Amino acid sequence: MSSFYKPFDFRHPAGYLLQYEGLNIFLDCSEGIRARLEQIKFDYFNIDYIFISHFHPDHFSLDTFLQSIYVRTKKTKEQKKITVFGPVGIEGCFSTIWDLKHSPRHFQKDFKKILKINFQEFSDKKEITISEPISKLGISY
Repeated sequence: MSSFYKPFDFRHPAGYLLQYEGLNIFLDCSEGIRARLEQIKFDYFNIDYIFISHFHPDHFSLDTFLQSIYVRTKKTKEQKKITVFGPVGIEGCFSTIWDLKHSPRHFQKDFKKILKINFQEFSDKKEITISEPISKLGISY
């Protein structure tokens, strides 16, 4: 009898790095993605934009990834701006998860002051612009 799961299976949940005209764009952010970026010798701190397709945990483990960036920003005093695009409610969902793991209102009191993060919601037929319309990059949401 065959099983879907195989011990030491090397498949990973979603997480794709798109490099385009000097920008580092991350599509979905699953568990363990920082370690996978480090395996390919990519500095996760260089991510400019993150796109979250939906809130399933295999696409939206954003808190652990952003915690790494937050801690580095806090300790090194490096400036870091990052934009996260996602479904309606992305900032509220992230804030709730963050505060549950830290302390109430920590997201507003500390996190947003240290890490300059901009959450943007996407919806049908909304054109997203980074350096040029994202539709020209061949990505549709």
